[in-house]
Amino acid sequence: MTAWRITDWLQLCAVDGGCFEIVASIGMASKPYISLLISSSATAMSCEKHFPLSMLLSRFKENIVLITGCDNKTMKLELRDENEKFVKELTDDSKALEELGLKNGFHVHVTDPTVEAGLYDNILRQDMGDRFKLSDEQYAGRKNTFLAWKKQYNLGEFREIDPEERKAAEEAKLAKEAADRKLIESMKIGDRCEVRVPKQPARRGEIAFLGETKFKEGIWVGVKYDEPLGRNDGSVDGYRYFECQPKYGAFVKPHFVEVGDFPELGLDDLDEI
Repeated sequence: MTAWRITDWLQLCAVDGGCFEIVASIGMASKPYISLLISSSATAMSCEKHFPLSMLLSRFKENIVLITGCDNKTMKLELRDENEKFVKELTDDSKALEELGLKNGFHVHVTDPTVEAGLYDNILRQDMGDRFKLSDEQYAGRKNTFLAWKKQYNLGEFREIDPEERKAAEEAKLAKEAADRKLIESMKIGDRCEVRVPKQPARRGEIAFLGETKFKEGIWVGVKYDEPLGRNDGSVDGYRYFECQPKYGAFVKPHFVEVGDFPELGLDDLDEI
């Protein structure tokens, strides 16, 4: 088994991507999700992630151990609103995020009296150096690494998954794929469209691809933008899905795409020149 290292931590916080642009929502179909900023006294890094409002606080704590470097059994959570104003301490593990009043754009800051300030940064920094010098076997034998941290808290590949949880996750995955397939039934190659992704400007173009891909599971819409606002030329990892100029292509989840009368924007449509 290849050791999971610092790059995996970065993937926890990064938008899916690489040499191509992938726009996807995180989570299961039909469940409301919110975006939260997560920060910690154990690391200078912070990241924004999506969580279901139905998630219990106890499970939420488990989910942010790898992000914060804090122990879910001893961590303390401080909730701040979108303006960084203190709201309250989060203490009731039996309540869902929605019941606790968490909203989209809120900030959860985590502290842990058992973890030295900045300790997680030191582990991640050491991990970054080790990955270029050690074999997987040597790395696995080291202490104070990201892998050792995961082993300590039974996270990642070391986490025991409840059969019911596995079943629910698989059912949710199938439901999401079915919903995406339903959406693309109303789309066809060549349709004009507008792509609207949260916290990004709307982009127009035409649909150039519909269906499954080799680079990631699920249903995707390949869009050829009118302007160089994408990340690829219609190909990913050497496999071509459609033709377009470099930086004009993108792969987007269906629910971010609206088909309709969306002509190319001219100078008269711009707010600034």
